[in-house]
Amino acid sequence: MENFNYQDKHILFVCTGNTCRSAMAEAFLKDALKQEDIPELKGIKVVSCGTDAEYGCCPSIFAIDAMAEADIDIRKHRSQPFSEDLVKNSLAIFALDQVHLSKIENRYGAVMPEDSYLITHWKTINPHHGISDPWGKTFQFYQECRNKIADTIPSILFFLRMKFLLKETELNTENSQFYKPYCKKVPLI
Repeated sequence: MENFNYQDKHILFVCTGNTCRSAMAEAFLKDALKQEDIPELKGIKVVSCGTDAEYGCCPSIFAIDAMAEADIDIRKHRSQPFSEDLVKNSLAIFALDQVHLSKIENRYGAVMPEDSYLITHWKTINPHHGISDPWGKTFQFYQECRNKIADTIPSILFFLRMKFLLKETELNTENSQFYKPYCKKVPLI
């Protein structure tokens, strides 16, 4: 394996207010990385922000409740706006909607990492459509949003393994060490 230096770097999730989607995505990836067998991945820092966020807002109650159903507690999360430092110090950026990628590129394109994607980038159904903002919608919409986010985590983990740990010739998708599902059970709605 190649040496991977991620000190002072992070994976960044970006949405609008950083109280729903990106907070849920951050929590899911943190949970998945805790379960990793590969030590280098366990040490990757994960953060989130919002293109129109304010500092210190609590997650929406529906986001908290939806994640609680998946046994993940996001009550301590606090929002933060996107900034040049957050973008510049990212190993990769995953935006929840195309508008977020555009805002980051317009404002911080010079320091934006090459690995900046829509969170649904590797999905076979609607890969160019992000995950709709649940703000102001029903609890069921938040549950659906949560499930769509959870569904992106295996692809993101695979990307991280491939990008930061393997040479192309070492990649074998049938090798369960590098491609295994993220098995967080989310309730059916």
